[in-house]
Amino acid sequence: MSRSLPSSLTPHVAVFASEDLVSLLESNALPPLHQLLENFSPLGQVITRTTTLVPVTHASFSLRFSELSWIENSCRDDEETRASHTIDWIGGRIARKATDWVSELENKPLGKTSGRDSPWWTELKECVEGNRVPIHGEGWNHPVAVILATTTLALNPLRAVTNLHSRHVNLPSWVDPNIMRYTLIVHPTSRSSLSGDEANALLNATKKQFGFHCHLLTLKLNKPDSPRQLIPLLPQLPPLKLFPSTPGPPTPGQLLEAAPDVHLDTLNLSDEDIVSTTRFMRELVNQSLIPWMERSVLEWNEAYSSSRRLPSRLFTSTRRLFGSSSPSAASSAGPSTPTSPNGTQSSSPFSNHPQALSQHRRLAEFSTFLGDYKFAIPLWETIRKEGKGGSDVLPMLLAPSLTLEAHAAYALAPVTTGSAFGGKEGVLVGAAAQLRALAYAVRWEQAVQDILGLGGERWLVWAAGSTEEAPMALLIAQAALMSFRKASFRVAAMWYIFAANRMERSGVKALTMYFLRQARELYLQKPHKELSPSFGDIEGEQNMTVVLAGILPSIEHALGRLLYTTGDVTSAVRLFLRLLRGSVFVAGIPADTDKVCLEDFRIAYQNESSLLEPDLGAALKLPVPICQASLTRRRFAALSSQGGDPVDSDAATSQALEDLEERWQSFWRASPSYNKEAVEKSNSAEVGEKFWVDVVLRNPLDTEVFLKDVTICVREVGGKVADVGVPNGVETETKPEITLASKELRTVSFFIRASRVVSLEMTSICFGFLGLLPMEEPLGVRGRRLNDTAAQREAPVYASDVLMRVDVRRSGGRLHAEISTDQPVQPLGVGEVRNLSVRITNVGSTGVQDLWVVFGESQNAGLVWLDMDRTNECDGVKSTALSPLFTTPNSLSSPPPTHVPLERMHGSELEPTQYFEIPLCLHPHLSKPLEVAILFVFRQDTSSSTFFTTFLRTTISVEPVLEVVAGVRPLAPQSLGYTLALDIENVGSVGDVQILQVLSISPAWTLALSEPSGSLLPLPTIPERQMATLIESVQRSSNVIDIDPQYADFLVRNMENVLTGQPVGVSLPPPIDLVINKRGEATLTGSASQSMPYLIHASRRQRLSQSLQAQFPLIPPASYPFIFPLYTPQDFDVLVSWLIPSQGRTGFTLVTGLSLGAQHGVLNRLLLGVEQGITGLTGKKTRNMYAETTREREALVMSVKKSSWNLDEDPLVLDVQSSDHFQHDFAARPASLPVIFNVRNTSTSRPTEYALLLSDDPAQSPSRGFVVPPYVGKLTHRGVISPLSQVTIRARVWVVRPGTYALGGWKLQSQPLSQHAEEPVSTLVLAAFKQDAGPDEKVIIVTDVSR
Repeated sequence: MSRSLPSSLTPHVAVFASEDLVSLLESNALPPLHQLLENFSPLGQVITRTTTLVPVTHASFSLRFSELSWIENSCRDDEETRASHTIDWIGGRIARKATDWVSELENKPLGKTSGRDSPWWTELKECVEGNRVPIHGEGWNHPVAVILATTTLALNPLRAVTNLHSRHVNLPSWVDPNIMRYTLIVHPTSRSSLSGDEANALLNATKKQFGFHCHLLTLKLNKPDSPRQLIPLLPQLPPLKLFPSTPGPPTPGQLLEAAPDVHLDTLNLSDEDIVSTTRFMRELVNQSLIPWMERSVLEWNEAYSSSRRLPSRLFTSTRRLFGSSSPSAASSAGPSTPTSPNGTQSSSPFSNHPQALSQHRRLAEFSTFLGDYKFAIPLWETIRKEGKGGSDVLPMLLAPSLTLEAHAAYALAPVTTGSAFGGKEGVLVGAAAQLRALAYAVRWEQAVQDILGLGGERWLVWAAGSTEEAPMALLIAQAALMSFRKASFRVAAMWYIFAANRMERSGVKALTMYFLRQARELYLQKPHKELSPSFGDIEGEQNMTVVLAGILPSIEHALGRLLYTTGDVTSAVRLFLRLLRGSVFVAGIPADTDKVCLEDFRIAYQNESSLLEPDLGAALKLPVPICQASLTRRRFAALSSQGGDPVDSDAATSQALEDLEERWQSFWRASPSYNKEAVEKSNSAEVGEKFWVDVVLRNPLDTEVFLKDVTICVREVGGKVADVGVPNGVETETKPEITLASKELRTVSFFIRASRVVSLEMTSICFGFLGLLPMEEPLGVRGRRLNDTAAQREAPVYASDVLMRVDVRRSGGRLHAEISTDQPVQPLGVGEVRNLSVRITNVGSTGVQDLWVVFGESQNAGLVWLDMDRTNECDGVKSTALSPLFTTPNSLSSPPPTHVPLERMHGSELEPTQYFEIPLCLHPHLSKPLEVAILFVFRQDTSSSTFFTTFLRTTISVEPVLEVVAGVRPLAPQSLGYTLALDIENVGSVGDVQILQVLSISPAWTLALSEPSGSLLPLPTIPERQMATLIESVQRSSNVIDIDPQYADFLVRNMENVLTGQPVGVSLPPPIDLVINKRGEATLTGSASQSMPYLIHASRRQRLSQSLQAQFPLIPPASYPFIFPLYTPQDFDVLVSWLIPSQGRTGFTLVTGLSLGAQHGVLNRLLLGVEQGITGLTGKKTRNMYAETTREREALVMSVKKSSWNLDEDPLVLDVQSSDHFQHDFAARPASLPVIFNVRNTSTSRPTEYALLLSDDPAQSPSRGFVVPPYVGKLTHRGVISPLSQVTIRARVWVVRPGTYALGGWKLQSQPLSQHAEEPVSTLVLAAFKQDAGPDEKVIIVTDVSR
């Protein structure tokens, strides 16, 4: 079975009809003879034979028929000129029909039309296939036969046949002269004077004179009962000489007029005549044309093989010299990959110079006509290698492979100009070459097997080259359709853009807009390949697509301008509005893209408003919102700043306000006076009072825009969504015009005032964009993600948008709080104590008798406290002068709200318009801004059921002053204390700083002054950028009792609940007594001196809370007071108070984190049990469904194990004592020198077992290089040292000669023991320690007195 080839690759038959035959057909309403015969093509089941006589069955065998005179006239035209006119003619037909095509397809989605060819591609194929003019270089259109037709109506029919045969076929010399002549005699029985016998005699005479290629076609020409549909001829451009004789080349309009689409609808032949004509066609093909072509193939093949056959003697020499002979027959050649087309070739199929068609190519074409592809393919390969074409035919004959792409590229090499398509820049391509490439592409699209899989769309793009003609644009459009069929949407969009660019230059706007719409639709389609179905959900983005900047804006801008010029203003406005996304890239606009797009939108909307749809304005939305809804904030009169103005209720302010309100509510609910009082929060407004809504507007464009009539749209809570307008009794502010500069971000405030009690929701912001387009952007924030049902968990579902709400309550209690100062607050120094006053003014309509103050924690950056009564308790610590011993609540709990006695501070209740001042004290301890956040809670009297609130928040900058670094180490063996070293550096820029006092704060340790008057010794003054060092001794306090166990038990008990997941109790650690000792006569003055106990307690609490949050991030901070004590017996703090004499500023610096005495890992036993519960008895981790919880517990256990609350330290400290210099007479005997080892137990709770091992083997010091003498006598010393005790061990070293010796060679092993005898050792988890002689061992010098 032969494969199907394009109709342009079928035999071409010329027809010449006599005048009487032409008149006969016209009189019977029949088409010309060549069109009549073409209606009976193709023929089915035609059998041909190959050169090896193998039959080939053609399911469809087609013939093409043309008038001989048309062929003769067309061949006289210049080939380049005719090709140019053909391209223009095709472009004119496309332009004329484009509007109807687009109207038919624009309402159909792309997926519905992708399965069939587009109408313009069908039109292009018909125009290309209808071009049957013979050309140079290929013989597909060269006629293989000429039918000379006449009728029996002539006076002398035989003479008429003779005249036909005597007519010269006037074709150029380059047209193949091998043409079969066929005689057709039409015998109309109803009009002819000849009988049937006479007609047969005429046929016999014709055969005798002109050969057997003749036929007598008998027609009755009766009217048919049911006319047959007539197949129209393919469109053809007539010869150029038929155009009007006007100067210059014919215009596209003249081309269309000279080749009109005139078609007959029906074929007026009866069934008998149709059978007779069909019989003639089959006889023509089977008995004349095919046998003649087969005979020609055999003859030409023999001649071709003979011309390539080598003499036998040369064959013998070749075989003898080289072992083989070269093939000579054409059949031996096989397909191969073509080489580069840029090499030198003898000729080119695109050459315009006349050249005779080679017999070799004609042989290949005839073999292709006959379906002998096995014979034709090697012939085409040989032709290709000779550089005479063939690469255009091989892709249609060979099986699909990568080689076909190389053949296509080779065939199109002369027309692929332009770097975009891999060709050469600056190479001009003639019209004939363009038309030839167009024909190649049309043939390949029809006949190449699996062209989509081979990437055939690229072949069409190559064929289009860089020529800006409509037919070439349609090639790229067809490539886009082929890419769409392959689901390559982005590639298809790219080809559509290229096709639209060329079509626009051709002036066909309908197809240009259609291609741009298709490109936009394809570009917006989501790619099928994704990373993961849940990737977008995890990232918080839905419908994630890969966006290539500049492509979509360029499409939309070009399409919008075309729509505007064609009158579709509504669609143009929509597209121009979509381009206002900000910083878009549009091809063809070098700069100011946003400005150009905005101007296009303004002109289209303003100048053509009469052409727009009536409700277009309500449907248009900006692609990028101008209003940043998530940044919208409220401001109330109750939220005051430092200057008294309403502050911006940002996230930090809202969070601080919520924390203070929650702290107040927790305190009041636990108060005995609680009577279910309501609290009117600060984030509310009063009737008749303004509140402000701050809206953040952002200009996304890189050009200036202006908004008109900007206002906030509000709705009463519970109202309908469709409610329009401002609720009754509500006044909103309207801004006449707001101009936003390029990329500007601006906060705009709108006041709202209500004259009645109402709850309002801020729904949207309304404005006129450019004063033209009314816009409404929502102020709601997307609700939370819903996960209640299975459907909600599978697909993202969100709750309703959260709208900003403001409750307007009745007018009543209202206080206004502000910093009472006329000058800006000066920066604080780190550690400075400064007084500050807050003025409280009653701006409400009722008096205030009950007032409470709630202080914030200032983000652990400092302290703010009330200095109104220095004898009251604050935070559980009495605010009195500092005493040597005072009791402090050992708790991390935040301070409770403070009640303000108005009777004592103001004299009576605070009436409207009255004010008073509350004294505050500030103390920052970090070099970052100090946040002052205070909530005032008040009511009319103690019997009132409603509390009101007002909020004050401000920040004060802080600058550094002193930096104190402290370190401790054990004292000499004669004492059981420690040495404290303080490095104090003046790091500020405030001048000299005088040290007033140094205080030690600890439950068990105190400063050991050298003499009773040591506390009066003066302390240094430190200049700017200088440092001073203080050395002090620390000793055990005499007032200490055994307090270690109760705090250790409290910590272990509550930490066990944390690690095992049990609820933590609400019991607080027991109070503790702090021992205070000081050095220095001067001290802080004023409120700082009276508040020192509170300052010490609060500063310690803030620093410890900050440390706990860093060490235990998995433990909630709210449970810290019930787990950790504020002080442990080992804690030792140092407070350094200072004065800046030049400015009169005082303050103090508290140093925490020092620990005296060894710790023994009080949590080790608990941690071991918890780890065994996690890993199991086998010590391996068990896997369960709660793996995440297990990992969290492991992280918590690890953080506790590595924390400072579970330190496990070596309690023993060893000190080696000996004389620095010894003298001995070595002439008498070696020296035995004494060495004393002092071993001290620094543990405050546990005795320690020790073992001191001395070495009797002389060695060398690893650090100093001195000799280590051996020890003599008792080398192992064992014992037990009580807590805070020491033992002295005496030993001797053996020195045999004078020199310098290092007293190393010892090892100290220790093991803490049980504190109580009844505690079994097996239950303890105590570590063993080991010490070796270090690099700072004692060095002695021994001299010989005998020398």
